[in-house]
Amino acid sequence: SAVPKISDTPQKNSRILLRGEPPSPYDERSGCPFFSRCPMAHEECATCSPALISADGTNHLSSCLYPEEVQNL
Repeated sequence: SAVPKISDTPQKNSRILLRGEPPSPYDERSGCPFFSRCPMAHEECATCSPALISADGTNHLSSCLYPEEVQNL
């Protein structure tokens, strides 16, 4: 929701508010580092570290086990 959308008519985007505290960079744990704050997190996200991959074959990189779900927010 932080990415602006270009449009001819002004419109207010709904914001996705993250809950919880960001994880400590000193805490070494497995899984996705964003798991505790992600609104789309699955149980697998707590244990599997996602690889950095190209999203939609572009130069935009994503590190998510479920990028399609997050992209549709």
